[in-house]
Amino acid sequence: MRKYRVGLLCIVFSLVCSREIPVMGKKNATRENKEKWEKFYDSVPELKYLSPNVRYEIRVKRIIDSRFDNFSEEKYQALYKQISDDIGYYLGYNVSLKDVGSEDIIHFFRKQRKVFKQPWFQYMIGQHFLHLDRDEDRRRLHKTIEKAVTDTPWEILKLYITDKEIKNKDIPAITEYFYSRFLTKYSAIGNIKGNVKYILRQGEYELTQHYTYWSAALYATSEADLFITNSIIAGADDQMPLYVINRGGITSGITENNLHNKFQGAIVLTLMPFISGDSYFNSARGNIYDSLLLPVISMMAVHEFGHLLHRYDEYYDLPATPQNAPVDLKYQDWYQHIIDGKMYSGPIRTLKKY
Repeated sequence: MRKYRVGLLCIVFSLVCSREIPVMGKKNATRENKEKWEKFYDSVPELKYLSPNVRYEIRVKRIIDSRFDNFSEEKYQALYKQISDDIGYYLGYNVSLKDVGSEDIIHFFRKQRKVFKQPWFQYMIGQHFLHLDRDEDRRRLHKTIEKAVTDTPWEILKLYITDKEIKNKDIPAITEYFYSRFLTKYSAIGNIKGNVKYILRQGEYELTQHYTYWSAALYATSEADLFITNSIIAGADDQMPLYVINRGGITSGITENNLHNKFQGAIVLTLMPFISGDSYFNSARGNIYDSLLLPVISMMAVHEFGHLLHRYDEYYDLPATPQNAPVDLKYQDWYQHIIDGKMYSGPIRTLKKY
């Protein structure tokens, strides 16, 4: 009887564990999985032209982290209207946003277990995810930052450097500057406290905040075209561009390939960087006027829909356009510059795949 009970407990424990979000790392980035990822990505169709003469319905799903501030139903509806109006004004597309419900963030990510365990996504997540409690991954972070610094023109680099002692493109010095800033910000962000005793980057929640996991989920989802979460994307990976490095890993939104919808892409937009009243965000972001909060968030949605509808590339140096990524978390300054400036009207690079 005792052996039976022990066996039963093992089975139950195994079933419970298997329901958790799988943790991926370098062990998953095998040569075999890499080959499957390359074959999978090559099989993703190139992006097709989306006519602005068609009315598009955008399915919106809310992914909720109950530990943190969130919008009321009324405010979500107002945000939807703002986004649809702004897409029409800035991008020239006629869209309507249809709410298709909400879901707890842990439940949503646990549902994606089969997706994450596909060998191609095991490679994609495992290859790029940086576990910063490991010395090897900290070294990889340093190399990632060095590459981003090396690849970024000095005129753009200057926008992100506040240390007046750094006056020229000294790669080692600038790399150390961003490396130190990243670790300081990354740690502070991870320790942000919610409306209960838990901190932001805790247990399975850490995986829900990582770019690579969201990327895989967006590829495979058939539930929605736009996900809005009151959580955050603030992890570390070895493909971070400089503007994400400078924020300590924060990505305001993602547009990724999708295999199931008519847009061939899906978006996640995060609210925490805009609405959190935590002291970290109050300092890094500054105040956003109440009257501008929804317009500022909507402008970030326009940025992502520029990728989705027009297939626009990411930019860091275009004047007064939503496609230019905000510097730091100064979202209101970025918004105001777009509103006050003359909109860029030249050609913008487009993408064949995200």
